[in-house]
Amino acid sequence: MRLRREHKRVLMDLEILEKATEFFARRVLRVSCSGYHAWLSRVPCARKVEDQRLAVEITAVFMRSRKTYGSPRIYVDLASRGICVGRNRIARIMQILGLCAREKRSFKCEVCSWSKRWSLASFRSRITLRKRSLHRSTLRTLHATEQ
Repeated sequence: MRLRREHKRVLMDLEILEKATEFFARRVLRVSCSGYHAWLSRVPCARKVEDQRLAVEITAVFMRSRKTYGSPRIYVDLASRGICVGRNRIARIMQILGLCAREKRSFKCEVCSWSKRWSLASFRSRITLRKRSLHRSTLRTLHATEQ
């Protein structure tokens, strides 16, 4: 019983809110009541209907490409299927839908990573130190044999 009363109250609040937003929308836009309701009940234009159909096609191609295709590739894919649409229109629809292709990753050589280069540099420095110490020891032996 209590839930029904709360449900009725919520429905009434929603109705009041809907009327208030309608009133403020008409007031801000300076539109008559009949004009506002005529606009609400108007059938969407042919281009809007076509955009909705294209949105489904574009989303299907985008998901099939694992979110890697941008508007140029989607344009080529749709053209190969016989759907003639401009690339800018595809880009606009993708932007409205929030579809954005993944960026190509930059190439990173695994062999030349920073840690390995660091260890290679330290290895080279160790070799040069050993060469120097070997060179000094040979000089000492030469001096020792001369005396």
